Amino acid sequence: QVKKWLKYCGNISLDPDRFKDIVIIPTTLIDEEEVKPITHDELKEVVMRTNNPQRRAKFLFMASTGSRHLESLRIKKENINFAKNPPEVTFPKDIVKGKTGKRIAYLNSEAKEDVEKLCNNCNDGDLIFMPNSDNEYTVRCNETKWWSRMMDTLSENEKFSHMNEKMGNGRLHKRI
Repeated sequence: QVKKWLKYCGNISLDPDRFKDIVIIPTTLIDEEEVKPITHDELKEVVMRTNNPQRRAKFLFMASTGSRHLESLRIKKENINFAKNPPEVTFPKDIVKGKTGKRIAYLNSEAKEDVEKLCNNCNDGDLIFMPNSDNEYTVRCNETKWWSRMMDTLSENEKFSHMNEKMGNGRLHKRI
């Protein structure tokens, strides 16, 4: 960008070696605190504090598969194959961010048990993690509020005082 600007404004062109000697581009423009991803123990603490089996299963599912929140809301029972070991989750192209193609992930043993319980109460075409009466926006807002309240509660505990209250890009980093 700087080279283009110099060329445009003053018809100045620099070869790459000379450019590195003259122009210093800062690596960070703003001093920001580095956000650390949630660890396995921290996630387990959050998950174990919920009394809602659907929420618990969803967070374990997200951590196990590395899926984003909206991707997990759009998963149907037919997208999970419990016959395979470990259970295989197919994220169809239309729900994957970027829509580059279907993605396959696997459930770990922690998530399998809770997700399988939810699936037992669903038909093949049913969404697993979203109540039929709600829309994605409502569910996402409710979950974000719940997450913020949980992070506020946990951050009062010295052990978890560093935890960020935001979900970031919607993905719980795959750490399990």
